[in-house]
Amino acid sequence: MLLAALAMGWALWWKLVAPAASGERAALALPAPARQPVSSPAPVAKENPVPLQSMEVPSLPEDGPWRDIPGGGSESSRDLGFGFRQVKRQTPNPPGHWEGIYHSQHLYYRDRELCSCASYEYSISPSGSFALYAGGVRGERMELMLFAPATGIARVLGLAPISPFAGVAWEQGETRVRIEFLEPALPDGKRIPPPLRLRVR
Repeated sequence: MLLAALAMGWALWWKLVAPAASGERAALALPAPARQPVSSPAPVAKENPVPLQSMEVPSLPEDGPWRDIPGGGSESSRDLGFGFRQVKRQTPNPPGHWEGIYHSQHLYYRDRELCSCASYEYSISPSGSFALYAGGVRGERMELMLFAPATGIARVLGLAPISPFAGVAWEQGETRVRIEFLEPALPDGKRIPPPLRLRVR
């Protein structure tokens, strides 16, 4: 009788308890769910800055023919558009000067000379509303002049390091201008100045 009771109890335990325990072990043995890769945020597109205006003007007409000018010498004119022109001039130096001919470049608006400056010292805005050019020197800085054909007024826009322009960008509807420089600034000549940003209007 005792053995029969033990056999029946063992059978009952095997039928009821063992499957549950086996299920718990099976649940514990399940592999952990795979980790989902964390997606990186999409890169934010940076706003492209306004490209710098090249100091060269290969798309414009070449220098015009040379012509004699009063007082001796000759000059040639290049049309820059909007009434602006670049004039190259050759004039004889006084006797005994180490250089027989003096070469110079000038920026004009119609018949008005704005500056005696080379092409890397001025910039015409894309609309022709302004001309920016190097003016006089104040100590260790140079004046940046702004000329507006609509008013005929030339004014000092700001002071800049004494260095040729590497490029000029007219930004925000020509209300701002950014100037980058080409060479180390005088008088120390040790480093190229950082870009200069100025408000036009």
